[in-house]
Amino acid sequence: MDIFQQFGIDPLKFFTQVFFAFSIFGLPAIYATIAVIRSYHSGAAILLWITLIWLFPIIGPISAILSVRFARLRQAEQDAAANP
Repeated sequence: MDIFQQFGIDPLKFFTQVFFAFSIFGLPAIYATIAVIRSYHSGAAILLWITLIWLFPIIGPISAILSVRFARLRQAEQDAAANP
């Protein structure tokens, strides 16, 4: 904890900010990464989506989750049309 005192940082405030930053940026990125891995079968597609998710921490997870959701809806519609 000497490094906090050396730079004049309050440890409680620092760890609180780290926790909230992880909650805002980390959890959605982890959720989107898992959703992409579970839904895409191509290695290149998975790699590109994960790169997008982690390089753009706000837009990446949102676009990946929406893409996965629309892909699942499209697949369900195709399955329903194939099996009347």
